Amino acid sequence: MTVEIRSLTTQEELSNCISLQKHIWGLDDLGVTSPITLKALSMADPEMSIALGGYIGEKMAGFVLIMPAMEPRTVYGHMLGVMEEHRDSGLGNMLHQTVMQRISERNVKRMFWTYEPLESRNAHVYLNKGGAILTAYRESCFEVDCDKHRGMPLDRLLTCVDLENPDIPERVESLEEALHMYPVARVDDMPSAHRVLIPIPSDLDRLKLVDFEAASRARFETRALFSEYLNRRGYIGRRLISDKTTGLQQSYYVLEREV
Repeated sequence: MTVEIRSLTTQEELSNCISLQKHIWGLDDLGVTSPITLKALSMADPEMSIALGGYIGEKMAGFVLIMPAMEPRTVYGHMLGVMEEHRDSGLGNMLHQTVMQRISERNVKRMFWTYEPLESRNAHVYLNKGGAILTAYRESCFEVDCDKHRGMPLDRLLTCVDLENPDIPERVESLEEALHMYPVARVDDMPSAHRVLIPIPSDLDRLKLVDFEAASRARFETRALFSEYLNRRGYIGRRLISDKTTGLQQSYYVLEREV
């Protein structure tokens, strides 16, 4: 089965992109990108943005939308989504790499985007592999009906990558090493160490299915921690550590105070 990345240009392709937004995130008509806006973003002359579809065979299985920013040589990653059944196919990485190539060709220097703080898979890709850093926490960033996260506020982490000098860690310490070296931040204990660990669920989707109350509790506990360290104390996040201890998969962000 062939995998291909294409620019979105036809009305059918734009309609398929909107359908994917509903399918991937459970968005209603008010939550998806409007057809008029999407048509404007897909203009090639003048080039308004980057709008790509990821195809497996002839079926669109993922997409990405990149928007220009008012700051010079800066773009905003608005949406990147892949159908659940294709998330281990490498399609998401292909979309990401194609975007990186295109914005590099256009002399873009920085890219911002937001993502779900409790999704450990995305955090690993963005921080450990992509060299991004966490700069801020946005409470209730989006206020739309969304089946995927119904009942939980849509908080987001604001992330930035310096495309000329991505902050890719040379080595990510093991979880055992990290737990020995850095304190774990809790709602009732927020140490002022140079580096701290913030725990998150290793599989948010599964946790919501088996124990939604625990998932909701994780949202509000991590909200308090991220808001304090990123927004008030000026820490940044550079990596995620995920490993097994005592037979259980655990994931921790490493936040550090800027020197």
